[in-house]
Amino acid sequence: MDYFKEIDGVIDYIERNIYGKISIEDIMKNVNCSMPHFYRIFYHVVGDTIMGYVRKRKLSCASMELINTSKSIIDIALDYGYESQQAFTRAFTNTFGISPGRYRQTGTDIAFYPRINVYERKLQMSGIRFEDVKIIVLEPMKVASCHVYESIVKSGNFENIISKAWKGLIDWQLGEWGKTYFQRYGHKLPKMKIAKWAVDNNFHIPPNTRYFGFENPWPTADEQEYGYEAWAVINHDAKASGNITIKNFDGGLYATVSATYGNNSNIKEAWQILHAWLRQSNYTYGDHQWLEEHITIPGTGGFHGFNLFMAIKEK
Repeated sequence: MDYFKEIDGVIDYIERNIYGKISIEDIMKNVNCSMPHFYRIFYHVVGDTIMGYVRKRKLSCASMELINTSKSIIDIALDYGYESQQAFTRAFTNTFGISPGRYRQTGTDIAFYPRINVYERKLQMSGIRFEDVKIIVLEPMKVASCHVYESIVKSGNFENIISKAWKGLIDWQLGEWGKTYFQRYGHKLPKMKIAKWAVDNNFHIPPNTRYFGFENPWPTADEQEYGYEAWAVINHDAKASGNITIKNFDGGLYATVSATYGNNSNIKEAWQILHAWLRQSNYTYGDHQWLEEHITIPGTGGFHGFNLFMAIKEK
């Protein structure tokens, strides 16, 4: 399946139906794969959720009418599928940082969102080249897993849920390292000292430990629920406890590329390059788990980079 063609078809459908309401169910009628699978690919290629893109395009087109027509704000709101002027004003202000009335008066520059060109987007490399993509086999691994799945309303945002998953996993790992320390030295240490001891002795880097994360499940159609799973590779006998489970990962064939960490991370662009690379390769999407490896370095805590793993199989 040509997923870029599928995404371009969805973008075209959104543009043709920009007036009125657009539902995720109507969009998926134009797609020949499951919602979770397409949702993941759309997000990585476009850089936004499906309904997030719809919202930004509607509001961008509405902003043009505010400036270039004399239509009332309520008529523009209704034309673009909003049930009231208040709902439209709230969405417009949250997106652009200015109310539609004030925008019409001042003509202030806003972050207008044009129709995305899918085939241009795939070439946005952000310093990553097709030559940087490697094909590897991830061997089977035993992992400790912490899976957090919550309502976005309860958690506040995606990042809070991701943080909870990593915190749960690291807390468990500190407990395991504490047991190792006690066995060696016969006395206990506080968690912070255990963390420093483990990092100083490089317990946190391969081959001792590798860290992987992924969204599980992907956000639902209404984008109100979200899940994330964090893994630490283990090479010893360990027992499940609390929200930690021990599982075996079968491994598989992957296309992989590195990405930077932090506020200016190019992780979205790196995923886009993987998708673009796949389209011109002799492979197609695999059915096994996609992964993001969080990279650690010797003698230093925290994460410092990504290795992205896109599941593939031969055509």
